[in-house]
Amino acid sequence: MIRHLLAVFSFLMVLGHGVSAQTCSVPNTLANGTNADATQVMANFNALLSCVNSGSAGSVSPPQGRLTLQSGVPVMTSSQAGKTVMIYTPHVGNQLPVYNGTGMVPTTFAELSIAITDTSKNPSAIGANKINDWFVWNDSGTIRLSHGPDWTSDTARSAGTALTRVNGILLNSVAITNGPAASRGTYVGTTRSNGSSQLDWIFGGSAAGGGAALLSVWNTYNRVDVDTTVTDSNSSWSTATSATPAALDTGGTGSGLNNRISAVFGLAEDGIRISFGARMAGAAVAFAGVDAGFAMDATNAFDKVAHSQSTSGGASIVISCVTEKAYEPQLGFHFWQATQAGDGTNAGSIAGGVFQGLSGNLRM
Repeated sequence: MIRHLLAVFSFLMVLGHGVSAQTCSVPNTLANGTNADATQVMANFNALLSCVNSGSAGSVSPPQGRLTLQSGVPVMTSSQAGKTVMIYTPHVGNQLPVYNGTGMVPTTFAELSIAITDTSKNPSAIGANKINDWFVWNDSGTIRLSHGPDWTSDTARSAGTALTRVNGILLNSVAITNGPAASRGTYVGTTRSNGSSQLDWIFGGSAAGGGAALLSVWNTYNRVDVDTTVTDSNSSWSTATSATPAALDTGGTGSGLNNRISAVFGLAEDGIRISFGARMAGAAVAFAGVDAGFAMDATNAFDKVAHSQSTSGGASIVISCVTEKAYEPQLGFHFWQATQAGDGTNAGSIAGGVFQGLSGNLRM
């Protein structure tokens, strides 16, 4: 009997030491050349078995799913507007680690979903224009998806939404009402609701006054590149004479505020690339100028700008130009607004449609 236990014990030791640098401990040291005590062997065996089963002994794969608004579709390639159900679906696999207080337990999951109005397994219903983190947890044997409390603002978590890292996996630092106890929920992503307390994933499009992009679902793991372009379908328009930047096509539908890309980020980990292209011309006045570009979180500024200027003889020069900027990683909810300006005296003109667009590349 002891011989069989020692064989299994040796196998578990190899398993415990070979998968990762983290090892399991046993309560008794057995020396060569001495008789093994069955009680000690069994105690060592049970300790090692418990360690292996808890996930403490081996490397644990990161969560293999993605948050989505579309059942069975981990990577959304079409717009999903005004959704009221949050989904976590398998993507590169159906495993994720759930912390049990001792170690990370590899957990198999099928697609999880929950209404964002639910208050039985969430602290509250999702409110209007709110950012919330999402967690997967083990509710007495049932694997669930739940969200945490609201962030304090669009760019800051509250103390009640703090995260903690255990063995490289981010967890909820504080117990969530109706949800996981402290450090028992695996953080899988972040969302921001719209003004109607719903969730959106809207790719940029072409529309009069701009077809705004709104990317309000962010994944902690298994992020992908998302490319989107916003275009103003009006054929052309004039800027104001003011040299102070204003939203692109201010006189168009929506005051030009739909010429923007908005997105939420749960962690500041990935850079963001924004570009703007346009065909434009200054007035037929000597040295008349026109500017167009974009800014982050502002409608009256330029982070990057393109410029066209008429000749000294008053000949208007039509140019097509592209300007771009790589932004550092951002936390929370942000937008990039296309902006324009005259030269302080004269208005310029900008062409829309295929001649103009605001584009973004983001990891979501």
